Amino acid sequence: TGLMVWMGEDRLGDDCMDVLVREGIDTSLVSRSKSVPTNAHYVLSFQAERTILIKHNEFPYRFPEFTAPSFLYLSSLAPSAGVIHDALFEWLPKHPETKLIFQPGTFQIEEGTEALAPIYKNTYLFVCNKEEAELILGYKKPQDFPTLLSGIASLGPKIVIITDGPDGAVAFDGSQMLHVPMYPDSRAPIDRTGAGDAFTSTVGIALALGKPLHEALLWGPINSMSVVQALGAQAGLLSRQAIESYLESAPAEYRVTKYSE
Repeated sequence: TGLMVWMGEDRLGDDCMDVLVREGIDTSLVSRSKSVPTNAHYVLSFQAERTILIKHNEFPYRFPEFTAPSFLYLSSLAPSAGVIHDALFEWLPKHPETKLIFQPGTFQIEEGTEALAPIYKNTYLFVCNKEEAELILGYKKPQDFPTLLSGIASLGPKIVIITDGPDGAVAFDGSQMLHVPMYPDSRAPIDRTGAGDAFTSTVGIALALGKPLHEALLWGPINSMSVVQALGAQAGLLSRQAIESYLESAPAEYRVTKYSE
């Protein structure tokens, strides 16, 4: 696993690099700037809820050359990082061997589906929450899952997953709609920061490992359940072995079913 990211040559950047190296991440695509400081975002926590104050610094973004991976995960980018989107418009059609996982951030949602149409068109797995799906599709009022799933799928993604907080998530692969519940846990959440990222990345990893969609969907909520039991987005992340252990001991009601309203 490698990471393409931009950070400063400062203490925060050094701390980030230490974590990446410790976790065995390929850092060859990490770009560091002497003149632009590392982004610092602040999380305001109240009970299990949080508000994240985001400040993106303007790095000299460029899209480097690299060997096409089997999966590519695209998430939040700064408003000034449009050059990366532009490069992906050309790169993705040339590399059909790469399956794109797209979990849009705030600014990518604001950019609109028309501006990012080539990315939506070449997405393999798309994930967002219900409120974000309504924003993306331009709805002013709440919509049902079939409307939202089919609407996002019409933009190009092969698999669409829309999360719905404590009610789990619903997925659509073009032929069937599936529902996965939250992994049952009697403990109250401590901090929900990173729960959505944990879900998306874990489902993506399961698909990359060759798991069918109905199995991959069971992986995501387990990591989300663990992440909300610790402060921050990383402390509660589970290993593959731990996730498989939870799956083996899961209660009978934790299963994927066909979605019905």
